[in-house]
Amino acid sequence: MAIKTSVTGNRVTIEDSVYVIKPAGTLRFTVLDDFGGTLGNFVVRGKAVVPDDYGVEGAHPIVQIGRLWVTATMSGPEEKPPEPQGKMVCRIITHARPGEADLTKARAHRAWLAEQPGYKGAYLVQDPTTGKTLSVSLWETAEHLAALKDLPPPSGASPLKATATEQFQLFDDV
Repeated sequence: MAIKTSVTGNRVTIEDSVYVIKPAGTLRFTVLDDFGGTLGNFVVRGKAVVPDDYGVEGAHPIVQIGRLWVTATMSGPEEKPPEPQGKMVCRIITHARPGEADLTKARAHRAWLAEQPGYKGAYLVQDPTTGKTLSVSLWETAEHLAALKDLPPPSGASPLKATATEQFQLFDDV
């Protein structure tokens, strides 16, 4: 009996297992299970797939997953990988030293953010000497982050007052 496989975008399905391929550098890709766990990496060299398989029990071999994905998505004379559908973004907001009441509302705001689509994580950091405070949040795509503008946070939850805001595309996740 033949094994059922399919490739749709950056998703590879083998039998009942689903794997997600994420760019991890030039011609380097990370393989995740459908729960976001990392199974390994592979590098594309010409037509060859060179695996770095973590040997996760129950997962298909990285070389098999990589070959299926490369065959389905990489074609043409230059053998270039497709551009990722969406790249993670990082928003960094600078704040003055917040008071305890402001921090309570900010914690409630962060809990609300964690429930939003595309949320990957958020951190609040502070220099204890100067009081300079930064909010750092990671989002699956810029569209997910932009959607927050139309959503009011619940009562008792509010972000800290911003003195500056910057947004960056995730470059590397070493």
